[in-house]
Amino acid sequence: FPTRRSSDLEITSYIIDRTALDNQQIVSVSDLSTLLPGGKTVNATLMNDNRMALRSGSQEGGNASFGTAIEVDGIRIDNNAAAGETAGASTRAISSSNIESVEIVTGIPSVEYGDLSNGVVKVNTRKGKSPFIVEGKMNQHTKQIALNKGFDLGHNKGVLNASIEHAKSFSNIASPHTAYQRNILSLHYMNIFMRESAPLTLNVGVTGNIGGYHAEADPDNELDDYSKVRDNALRANFELNWLLNKRWITNLSLRGAFSTSDRTSESSAHTNSATTLAYIHAMNEGYFIATNYDSNPDAPVILGPTGYWNVKQYSASKPMNWSLRLKGDWTRRFGKVMSRLMLGAEYTGSRNNGRGTYYDDLRYAPTWREFRHDDLPTLNNIALYAEEKVTIKTSKLSRMELTAGLRDDITMISGSDYGTVNSLSPRFNGRYIFWQNRRKHTITDLVLHAGWGKSVKLPSFQILYPTPSYYDTEVFRSQSTADNTTVSAWYCRPSKAVYNPDLRWQYTNQTDIGVAFNI
Repeated sequence: FPTRRSSDLEITSYIIDRTALDNQQIVSVSDLSTLLPGGKTVNATLMNDNRMALRSGSQEGGNASFGTAIEVDGIRIDNNAAAGETAGASTRAISSSNIESVEIVTGIPSVEYGDLSNGVVKVNTRKGKSPFIVEGKMNQHTKQIALNKGFDLGHNKGVLNASIEHAKSFSNIASPHTAYQRNILSLHYMNIFMRESAPLTLNVGVTGNIGGYHAEADPDNELDDYSKVRDNALRANFELNWLLNKRWITNLSLRGAFSTSDRTSESSAHTNSATTLAYIHAMNEGYFIATNYDSNPDAPVILGPTGYWNVKQYSASKPMNWSLRLKGDWTRRFGKVMSRLMLGAEYTGSRNNGRGTYYDDLRYAPTWREFRHDDLPTLNNIALYAEEKVTIKTSKLSRMELTAGLRDDITMISGSDYGTVNSLSPRFNGRYIFWQNRRKHTITDLVLHAGWGKSVKLPSFQILYPTPSYYDTEVFRSQSTADNTTVSAWYCRPSKAVYNPDLRWQYTNQTDIGVAFNI
């Protein structure tokens, strides 16, 4: 059984180690869903942009995947800044060969994890000294090769891990003109300073990917018809963990992360028209007459050409995310009772530097209005949280653990009618451990756990800044001339989404009860 239930946490979670990953031959993190209860085996391929969706059904649309948090070494891979969809983050640009283990939390997570409503998937990459590891995978649709190595720099200079991977998937192996590929290089450095007094652990990582989807010109297709999508990404993070062991503080942690990606799509499609058509680009209300492009290229309504041509369209989405988190914990003992208090603060930001949809030549641009993503404001969020965990020893073999926490998310949405929104997330967990690691027993571990909690998901740009819609009414049309030119007049009126003062962010109230045991 490749997936094991975690017995070290008071929540429902699953640990998937490297042995299980090798056995499953995954090429994308989303393939891990086949190892969870209710999962089904599928052919591993990168052609489908699957998203992780925990505790979900087939009728929930994108909400379940949007509320499932994905983290790689503490870097949140979210999709908040996508203006064209409300769905979870894509996992195709995450290397599958450099994963050491994955923890999937389907229960009630700690309050230090926010911006989620359906659980969290925590991916841990390989760290530490290791020999050269060469891996290759191949099936009827996908080829993958990777090289990993952990270098001990010696003399307390730390450890450097390097990983490089190339993967490519075809939709049809008999005609591999349509393919998706990723080329990932990642570096991670770790070192421990002040080892003898107050150990300070430093982790620094950077990962880059160059790849995407490309449908080359197939001889069976019309000339110059194609589509391609870039999927480039850059992620960087650092983490400082300081073991102070003072009377007033035990540990202090500072973590920062930054990620940006380029998901620009490009398509070229053949089209034709026997008569001139009105292409509407008006963004203001009013009456407009269709005008020849050569007379006024910036006219609100353009008379389209006649004949045959190709329309080249671009859609640029370049989401960017960053975060900074500071937390500390204090552990103290009172007889048979041990208490651990955690306090933390976190700042996150999301924006999109993409241009949106545009055309290389407005002469051939169909009816369309420009909606630039890089003009949208930044979504900022400040979170404050506190959590207390109490452990009570009840007998020689058993103990009780109770955890209570509260998280407050303050979301600041400049340029939006919603302004600043406050969201509270209380969470409670508890478990009773009857016994653990009793190797001479048939049942070596027996744990009963229960909990309740609320999780709030931050909104997507598609909800905060919806694309304006337009109502276009033709009010006049002339007869066609000898050269098939038809002049028309249009009334255009833009329409924006109506502000809803009762709108709530997506959230989940969850109750979790379970029994964990090992035989």
